[in-house]
Amino acid sequence: EGEHFFARGATIGWDFMDSDALEVAVIGQYLADGYDTSDSKALKGNGDRDPSFGVGGQVTWTPDKLGFRFSAVQDITDNSDGAQAVGQVFYKYKASDSLMITPAASIVWQSDDYNDYYYGVRSRAVNANAYTADSDFNYRLGVVGIYKRPNSPWMFIGGLRYEFFGDEITDSTIVSEDEQLSALIGVTYTFK
Repeated sequence: EGEHFFARGATIGWDFMDSDALEVAVIGQYLADGYDTSDSKALKGNGDRDPSFGVGGQVTWTPDKLGFRFSAVQDITDNSDGAQAVGQVFYKYKASDSLMITPAASIVWQSDDYNDYYYGVRSRAVNANAYTADSDFNYRLGVVGIYKRPNSPWMFIGGLRYEFFGDEITDSTIVSEDEQLSALIGVTYTFK
């Protein structure tokens, strides 16, 4: 975190408006979807799908403990040429002087180009039926915990996220699950 520049997980940004309650920023975001054809026999002939990098904007409004965030990015890597928009509501709960817990719920829209690049199946695929994906919504529930002792430069972060995929993804012949659980763990050090 700098005066204007920030790096948060897979997102980097430059805020040009930052008050106690409102942050407006230009962002770049690593979109980690993708696979290699060698990952599964079902993908043979479909071709590799590389992760993307999107550029766009983000608005975060946190009038009190309850906050709202909206972000939208467009792929600039010429991989999917797709777009993704996320609306999120979160709640900052201070469990103690050292522990902050933030549950969140999100709605994620992905464009047809984005979904078709990652979840579509080309006619040349050997072990899966051809499929063209359209735009759709996914739903996420998650929680992040941050532990930082007062006056310590160290901070520890852990989180879980459960995502429910939309029909345009789950109907794909290369997708076998309707949902996905992911976890994160991290450590930060603050330089003074």
